[in-house]
Amino acid sequence: MKDVTRNDYYERMLKVMIYIEKNLERDISLEELADVACFSPYHFHRIFQGMLGESVAEYVRRLRIEKAAVTIRQRKDAAVSRLAFEACYNAVETFSRAFKNHFGKNPSQFKREYLAGISQNSAEDELKKLFKRGAKMSELKIVKREEEKIAFVRHIGPYKDCGAAWDKICSWAGAKGLINQNTKFMGICHDDPEVTEASKIRYDASVSISGDIEGEGEIMISAIPAGNYASYIHTGSFNKLYESYNYLCGELIPASGLEIRNVPSIEIYLNDPDTTPEDERKVEILIAVE
Repeated sequence: MKDVTRNDYYERMLKVMIYIEKNLERDISLEELADVACFSPYHFHRIFQGMLGESVAEYVRRLRIEKAAVTIRQRKDAAVSRLAFEACYNAVETFSRAFKNHFGKNPSQFKREYLAGISQNSAEDELKKLFKRGAKMSELKIVKREEEKIAFVRHIGPYKDCGAAWDKICSWAGAKGLINQNTKFMGICHDDPEVTEASKIRYDASVSISGDIEGEGEIMISAIPAGNYASYIHTGSFNKLYESYNYLCGELIPASGLEIRNVPSIEIYLNDPDTTPEDERKVEILIAVE
């Protein structure tokens, strides 16, 4: 296959993946997705499965189940019936069976084991421990963001392997003169690495842009939604980011009474990881809230 053809297929399939992500709450026909990809319905499914290693149905089902698992981790009071509805299952039993097939345990067991991993104490004891530990609400900032246009390259796989995506987006933006002192370098994190298999994690290496700019090849154009975001500054190794996420999502946001919106988390890299000592790296984590 010639490079131009391979790149064209990749671009079209990436559009389909993003379209599915934005429409997970409803049934999407193969014909609709084939139209997004500009493939004939007859060939679309085989192309999708051949390129992604999953059928369309398997891909959609996995994203819905993993989204439910993330919701369990973020909202301890999430009802299984509500999770089933949000995952487009008509029956709780069917949803629970699909969840167990994927994770090896049903939603209730998943929740119990996750909560047990957070604390062996009662909920009351956990709250007492939280405030005794000194969780400071001053560490949490709520920022109101306008919609922000971005250009990005999608990386699929472990977070540690996203360097190639960053090389591509930075080379493209640099060649076009789009990088200046106001440019934000951001990671859009679609998946929780403790939920999604490492080889299937979706991460968008992104730079902020303005003006009428079109994507090309692997470069896609999108926008970070406007709204309120909980902001927390992580300092230190990227390998410890999960600790800051746990602190923000498991302590600061719940203690604030805010509810997490169903929007991918955003990481804004505040200094250059290539030139900054590991323990001095700074990342602003943004979680959409309401």
